[in-house]
Amino acid sequence: MRLLAALGVVALLAAVCIGYGVGQVWVLTTGTQQLQAIRQQAQAARQAQSLQDNHQLSADYILQTMRIPSEFEEPDEPELATEQEHEPLQQIILTTEELLGLSEKLFLNATSRDIPAALQQLQQVAAALDLELPKERHQRTLVWQDSQPLPEELPLPDSHPSNLPIQTAEVEAAGTAVYFLSALLATGIVHPLLARNDSAAVELAHMAARAGSLLANCALMDRYEHGRGVPKSCRESLRRAREVADVLVHQQDLQGEPEPLQAGPYLRARWRDADYSSPYAAGMRAMDQDKLSEVLLPVGGFGTLELPLGGALNDWSWLTPAALAAEPQRVLGLLHQAAQDGDAHALANLGHMQMSGLYLPQNATEARILLLTAAELGSASAFNGLGVMHMQGIGVPVNYTRARHLFEMGASMDEPNCFFNLGILHSGGLGTEVDHAQALLLLQSAFELHHWRAPYQLAIMYEQGFGVPRNCSAALEYLHIFLAERTGWVYDMLSAVDAIDSGDAFGALVRMAMVAEQGSSLAQANLGWMLAHGQGYNASDRRDLALELHLRAGANPHLPQELVEAGLLLHADGELERSASLWEVAASRGDVEGQYLTGWLAEQGVLGTVDLSLAKERYRQAVAMSIDEHEAIAPFLALMALHIK
Repeated sequence: MRLLAALGVVALLAAVCIGYGVGQVWVLTTGTQQLQAIRQQAQAARQAQSLQDNHQLSADYILQTMRIPSEFEEPDEPELATEQEHEPLQQIILTTEELLGLSEKLFLNATSRDIPAALQQLQQVAAALDLELPKERHQRTLVWQDSQPLPEELPLPDSHPSNLPIQTAEVEAAGTAVYFLSALLATGIVHPLLARNDSAAVELAHMAARAGSLLANCALMDRYEHGRGVPKSCRESLRRAREVADVLVHQQDLQGEPEPLQAGPYLRARWRDADYSSPYAAGMRAMDQDKLSEVLLPVGGFGTLELPLGGALNDWSWLTPAALAAEPQRVLGLLHQAAQDGDAHALANLGHMQMSGLYLPQNATEARILLLTAAELGSASAFNGLGVMHMQGIGVPVNYTRARHLFEMGASMDEPNCFFNLGILHSGGLGTEVDHAQALLLLQSAFELHHWRAPYQLAIMYEQGFGVPRNCSAALEYLHIFLAERTGWVYDMLSAVDAIDSGDAFGALVRMAMVAEQGSSLAQANLGWMLAHGQGYNASDRRDLALELHLRAGANPHLPQELVEAGLLLHADGELERSASLWEVAASRGDVEGQYLTGWLAEQGVLGTVDLSLAKERYRQAVAMSIDEHEAIAPFLALMALHIK
């Protein structure tokens, strides 16, 4: 979540997920009525047990134990502590306005910054929240599962309620503040005012999660995945990721307009090249530059606006969500002008807008006429809009077979929403036989075409075993991609870069730390780079902190250059074998610098043996793998020097 956007967010339980207006109960296995029935059954079971007060299990706690035995990779791992459901707090610990003021003092506003006062207030909030929140009840899951084995066919609940949030913005604001404190303790960037203490950071992260902080749940997702300060557990990491992803999907369904993907800043590359434009997103899917003419601007829950390059007006830069919000009449006028000239994109845009009631009166009849005309002129998005109308009965009778045919027409033109909706139809057996395997292939195609919701849907397929064997790691990987794209991490990192450019290195450091602790590999890389270069923090342990962060970021296969960076730090400290092993791994992942440095090691005999043949081979590979002449020049010159010798 974006740090400031998180202030007013209340974590909600989403029972039905909607993919471009298509509600599918199968997505979460059970619907709202089923969930309530399970709650009632669990409540009755609890009352029948007549347990003592300090041994009673809440209905939501019993729901937490309702797990389908899976084939995830840690079948024998110990169960983890769970938190109980709780009532709203009696006092308001921190309002959202106070949290904003606290953030200003800590990292947002350099002119009004008061770090000691901010830290003191954070600790006071944590102490107050600790007194108010019910404590964890350890070992309960084991007791319940041992005494009451669950049947194989029991479905998963709609969400995993081990840390159901208190439904008040004030308490979540307190949880966000406690997460801030947790991240500062974990990263150690305010030493000596606050010494690094990872155990305390873990405890505070759990407290913040119980208060409803999505930021804290992201941090716990990352910790449980890698076993950092907690037992390593793919299942617990996946559970935390699902809690955050479910909320984000629900919010996006309400908002209706997902923002286009944007790659995050990579400080290491930016420092090396003043003209740098980040190709790295550390989990985000890079947009195919050849397909920019097919980027789609979303409209409500019904489909998308097409944003082509060219068309009747030859300049579509005015067709953006911001332009529509700022000058709707002007944009509508331009759309109508282009539509009168027979432009398929403009006709499709107007059709989607009339179908959804966006900036135009909702009119299904007129929308269908516009979409039919656009489809005849070759608009792929129009086929999706027509398919949704038949799928949902908007102005026409519900006809899943007809909807499927229209989606197939759009899919043949690589329309991502059509692939996604076809996946929904095949999974639900709507207009066709239930075929989860085919649905998986269709959703994968939607994912490859950058559909915003496809990674979330694929994660659920792998989590629950729809059309594929259950695979916790694969599910978690897709959720990582979804969170990297939809949490707002990129915008917080861009804000940090703005702070660097304005001279506020410490403010940038704190911003980057808050994102890094949530599990963003790119933020971890950026934070490591800042610490290694003494930006915002110049204590004696900064290189050790930087090394740890580079190694964490380097675990991401998209960032092998972070292993190179970690190796450089180790090499400077005389740890030649460790640095060489890291460079070797980077080279095996296709990193140009890794190839070059391993060639240099072989040429110089740094590890004891000179091997000129290996050096030449590595330099050649580095040249061949380089993306431009700037990257190729160092290994090319090294190779030429060897030939001259």
